Formats: sequence, C-alpha cells, structure tokens
Amino acid sequence: MNVITIKINGIEYNLKGDEKEEYLRTVGNYVDKKIKNILENNEKLSTADAAILTALNVADDMFKTGIENDELVDKLERMKNEENNVRSQIEILQKKIEEIKKESEIQNKNVNEKLLKAENEKQELLAKVEEASSSKTDSSEQVEELMEQLSIMETEVKKYRELYNKSKDENKELKFNMHSLKYKIIDLENKYFENQIEVAKSKKQLVEVLKNESKKSK
Repeated sequence: MNVITIKINGIEYNLKGDEKEEYLRTVGNYVDKKIKNILENNEKLSTADAAILTALNVADDMFKTGIENDELVDKLERMKNEENNVRSQIEILQKKIEEIKKESEIQNKNVNEKLLKAENEKQELLAKVEEASSSKTDSSEQVEELMEQLSIMETEVKKYRELYNKSKDENKELKFNMHSLKYKIIDLENKYFENQIEVAKSKKQLVEVLKNESKKSK
C-alpha cells in the first residue's frame, strides 16, 4: 500500500491506497482544484460547506463520465453487432453467387450436349435418307420410314434449339443477378468499412473522455 502526502486547499493530508503514487496524486490534485474553484467563486463559504459542494461536484463529474462511457460502450457494441451482420450477409451473398455460377454452367452443359447429340443424329438420318433414296434395293416404305424418323429428329433438334436459346436467356438473367449480388456485396463491404471507422472514432472518443477527466484533475 502506498502512502503519500497531498495538499488540499493548503492543508496536508496523508493519502493511502493500493494504486500507484501518480494516480493518488492525480486524485488529490483533482479534489484540490475543485475545492479551490468553489472557494474562489464564493469566499464566504466555510471549509466544510466547500468540501460538501466539492464532493457533490466530483460525484456529478463521475456520474456524467460514467454515463458517457456507458453510452460509448453501447454504441461500440451495436456497431460490432452490425459489422457481424454485414459479414454474415457478405458470406451468404458470396455463396449465392457461387451457386448461380454452378447452376448456369450445369444448365448450359446439359442443353449443349443434348443439342449436339440431336444434330448428330439428324445428320446421320439425312445420310441414310439420301443413301436409301439413291439405292435401287431399298423400298419406298424404308425411305418413308427414314423420312418419318428424320421428321421426328428435326422436331427434337428444334426443341433443343429452343431450350438452348431459353438457356442463353436464363443465363443472361443469372449473370445479371450475379452482378447485382456483386454490387450488393460491394455496398455491404463499404458499409462494413464505414462501421470500422465509426468504431475507431468511438474508441478514440472514449479515450479522449478519460484523458480530459484526467487533465481536469491536474
């Protein structure tokens, strides 16, 4: 335990405490300054009355500082929560973008494969129809049968071409949605960055409050 001698309004007092000597002297100087200010403003006050008013003023300062600190701590906590929410939204949007990319790639691959297969089968049937038409051994019924198959295949090709075109349109829409999500991520990242700045400012403000109270006591 530290024991120091301090002067308050010209009178020496022994001050004991577990805190460092510098802190104890800061407390003593703070009270000394307060009581001197009160006596300077009203010289008719007795020492006892000045001490009571000083105690009230010190208590008022401490309560106000405590309230300011609590408000800043609450503000910091709210900002931290908002940052966490923004981070979660960014992660969700990034996953959504990846899902859109995969969905688009799979859809395009499937449609392209079906369209390519249908076009190849159509070309094979065309070759068979030409071969049957020029052959003297194949009957007209065989040619008609091949023509029917060719007609069916052309319908299939048309269907897959329509699916392909539809897939292209959907792919454009997916890309548009993906870009929209990317812009939203950028906005959220900017908001997150702004919150970090606000948190830093609030922390600085909290430190300034404590410094100012320390300066007042000197």
